[in-house]
Amino acid sequence: MFYRNRLFRIILFQLLIVLPLVGHSQINRSPYSKKGIGMLTYPALVNNIGMGGIGISSSNGTQFTTLNPALLYKNTLTVFDAALASERVNISNGTNSIDEINGGLAYLGVAFPVIPTRWTFSLGLNPYSTVGYRATETRNVQGAEDQTAELSSVGTGGINQVYISNGVKLFNNFALGLKTAFLFGNTNDETSFFLPDIPQPNYKSTLKERLNYFDILLTPGLFYALKAGKTTYFNVGVTYQPTTKINTKRFSSLERRNPGTDVVVDTDTLNSNVKGSITLPSQLGFGLSLEKYLKYTVGVDFSLQDWSEFRNFDDENDDLQNSYRISVGGEFIPNISSIDNYFDRVKYRAGMNYQLLPYTLNGKQISSIALNIGTSFPVFNYSSLDFALEYGERGTTQNGLIKESYFRIYLGATINDRWFVRRRYD
Repeated sequence: MFYRNRLFRIILFQLLIVLPLVGHSQINRSPYSKKGIGMLTYPALVNNIGMGGIGISSSNGTQFTTLNPALLYKNTLTVFDAALASERVNISNGTNSIDEINGGLAYLGVAFPVIPTRWTFSLGLNPYSTVGYRATETRNVQGAEDQTAELSSVGTGGINQVYISNGVKLFNNFALGLKTAFLFGNTNDETSFFLPDIPQPNYKSTLKERLNYFDILLTPGLFYALKAGKTTYFNVGVTYQPTTKINTKRFSSLERRNPGTDVVVDTDTLNSNVKGSITLPSQLGFGLSLEKYLKYTVGVDFSLQDWSEFRNFDDENDDLQNSYRISVGGEFIPNISSIDNYFDRVKYRAGMNYQLLPYTLNGKQISSIALNIGTSFPVFNYSSLDFALEYGERGTTQNGLIKESYFRIYLGATINDRWFVRRRYD
């Protein structure tokens, strides 16, 4: 009993520390996040990331799952999962390049069985999208070729989600699930204009816009396992997110700023928390996997999202196109019951993914590709320390565009234990 109380205090302590950091995760920033609601964060956990992001149809029940709520019933122990992520990004236009280092909390969640092997409940939080860009340029003023104008655009913020999921096994190896996510957060854009050749006093004009998001997003899922051997299964998983209107408020203002110190001289409010909405497009996810329990898993996931359905606050599409993602990968455990060799109980993972992103610039739709490896080191029982590495490239330097090369490190912890068990002996 002392052990469980101590474990509970450790988990509670971690929650109290990391909860304030959730809204400040800086991973997955990109110049392309200026469009739409920013760069979407794929909701994979460290164990999924190590396999290229697969997980719509696969989960061995020893680790948390967020890609398909129907798979939750496999978690027969209470599981706590949290992870940090850090990335180094090189951004290049073919002539010049810069390096950035970002990092923050990737996610945290907890799941516990309501009826073991039948019904498991989970809750957690993680980023839904991130916005992070900065661009500056100098242009000649039309009609006054001896004067120049300095234009700049800065974006920050993002959308987070707190979610509640349930996975229920109905019969044999068929299960249904539902993820209910509460979206909240804000995105900020500042567009500035300055004429440096104008005599003093001279001010920089800045248009500020903040959009606040708050609403519910539903994602049902289903799972079916076809037995292919004594402990081997062929798995199918499906998820669907319907087209959803998200409540949004806009605040915008026009500011005059001192160009040297960026101090605001005066402000004119244009919109003060005007109510509206954005439309998030539908998304369909499909996964296939072959799994031998606690030995190996290989699989492929495919997801499609129709961003032509997207509408921003002004009921415009932002020139977004249909996107898709394909992930392939697997996991291997040499011998989960090994006593003599610790590394025989380590989970080894590898995979890759390709994405056609919804962003179209200068007539070209942006794509990305990434390679992944990962491991889970057993600590006690089915708990583990989880690691994943990802190297990817996004965009291109052709057609005057920007290419991003990034390297990410994920560090997570999965704690499994049996809670809510009545003691039989004192």
